[in-house]
Amino acid sequence: MKLLLGLFCIIACIVPNSSSSMQPLCHDKERSALLQFKLSFSINQFASIDPFAYPKTESWKPIGEGSDCCLWDGIQCDMENGHVTTLDLSSSCLHGFLNPNSTLFNLVHLHTLNLADNDFSYSLIPSRIGCLSTLKYLNLSRSKFFGQVPLEVSNLSKLIYLDLSANVEPSSGAHLLELRRPSLRRLVQNFTSLKELWLSKVTISSRVPKLLANLSSLKILALTDCGLHGSFPKGNLPSGLFLNLYAMEPKDQKQQGYLGLKTSNISSGVELSSDFSYAIGIRYKGVNMRSISILNVFTSIDLSNNKFVGEIPATIGNLVGLQALNLSHNNLTGGIPSSLENLSNIESLDLSHNMLLGQIPDQLTCLTFLEIFNVAFNNLSGAIPRGEQFNTFQNDSYEGNMGLCGPPLSKQCGNSRSHSPLQQQSREEEDDDEEDSSILVEWVIRSMGYLSGLIIGIVLGNIISTKAHEWFVETFKRSH
Repeated sequence: MKLLLGLFCIIACIVPNSSSSMQPLCHDKERSALLQFKLSFSINQFASIDPFAYPKTESWKPIGEGSDCCLWDGIQCDMENGHVTTLDLSSSCLHGFLNPNSTLFNLVHLHTLNLADNDFSYSLIPSRIGCLSTLKYLNLSRSKFFGQVPLEVSNLSKLIYLDLSANVEPSSGAHLLELRRPSLRRLVQNFTSLKELWLSKVTISSRVPKLLANLSSLKILALTDCGLHGSFPKGNLPSGLFLNLYAMEPKDQKQQGYLGLKTSNISSGVELSSDFSYAIGIRYKGVNMRSISILNVFTSIDLSNNKFVGEIPATIGNLVGLQALNLSHNNLTGGIPSSLENLSNIESLDLSHNMLLGQIPDQLTCLTFLEIFNVAFNNLSGAIPRGEQFNTFQNDSYEGNMGLCGPPLSKQCGNSRSHSPLQQQSREEEDDDEEDSSILVEWVIRSMGYLSGLIIGIVLGNIISTKAHEWFVETFKRSH
C-alpha cells in the first residue's frame, strides 16, 4: 500500500511538470499580431505563380487546438523564449494591400521574413520595415511591391540575404521598384555581412558603386536589367570589385571554391535555421530559373541586361569559385580575357550580345565543367577552339559573329585566316607532315621509274645482244 501511494505521489509530481513543458510557446501579443496580419489579406490562387503554392495561413487558428502560433505553417519560434523568429509566407496565395502600420512590424524578434511570390497589389514597402532590426534574411521578390525602396531598409545592418528582385507588371514586364533615394550605394553601405544581393529588375539607372568592393562576404550578386551603366575598368563595375569579392575565391589551395558558406545545404536559409528553404530567380545556363530550393552552395554573378561599357577586367579570373557568370546584353568591348581559364568551377559563361573583339582564347578549353558557353552576337573573329567541352557547343553559341570560322559553323577557315598560336603550331605540324609525305611519295615514284627503266634496259639489252650474236654467227658461216 505504501509502495502504491509512493508511486502515486511521483506520478502526481511528474504530470504537472510535463504539462507545463507542453504549454504553448507563442506569446499572446505575437499571436494576435499574426492573426490581424492574416485578416488583412484574401486568398487568391492566382496570386502566386509557384505551382506548389498553397495558403499557409489557413492553419492559423485563434482558439482551441492549433492556437499555438509556433506550430503554424510558415512560423518558427525560438525554443528558449518562444518569440517568433521566422515568418515564411512565400507562395501563400496572399492578395491585398500591405498596410504601412501592419501588425507584421510588431514581430520585432524576426530573423527571417519571406513574403516572396504573392500579390500585394502595388503596395509600397513600408518604412516600418526598418523596425525589424534583427532581420538576417529578407525576401520581397515577385510580389508586386511598387515605388521607391525605403531608406529604412539600409538600417537592417545584420542582413545576410536581401532579395527585392522581379517586382514587375505582369502584362508589360515594367519594373515596379526603383532605387534612387536611397541610391544603391547608400542602400548597401551598412550591409557588411551580406552574402547574397538580388536586385534584378529593380530600376537603379546609375553606376555600380565601388562600395560593393568592400562587401567581402558577397557570394551572389544579381543586378540583371537594372539600367546600370559605366565602364568596368575605371567606374562601374570597377575591376576592384572583382578583385575584392573574397567570398568567391578559395581561402587556400586545398579548398575548392564555395567559401563563405558551409558545404551543408544552403536551404538552411543561409545558416539561419535547420529546415528553412527559399526560392530564387536567376538566368543560369541559358534558362530563367525560379521557385527552386538551393541545396548546395552556388556562386554566381549576373550583370546582364544593363548598359556597361569598357573591357571585361582580367581580375575576374581570380574568382575561381564562380559557377555562373552572365555579362550578356551590355556594351562591353575589347577581348575575352584569357584569365577566365582560371574559373575552374564555372558551368555557365554568357558573354553574348556585346561588342567583344578578337579571338576566343584557346585557354578556355581547360574549363572542363563548362556546360553552357554563349558568345553570340559580338564581333569575334578567328577559328573557334576545339577540344574538351568546346566539342559539344552548337552553332547558337557563336551566331552573329561574322568573323568566326571552323566547326561547328559551316564557314571554313581559309589560309588567310589568322590563327591562335596553338592552332598555328598544329597547322605547322600538319604542314610538316604533309611535306614529309609528299617527299616520300616523290621518292617512291622516282625509285619505281628508275627500277622500271633498269628492267626495260636489261630486257632490251638482252634481246639486242642475242640478235647480234645470231647475226654474227650467220655472217661468219656465210663467209666460210
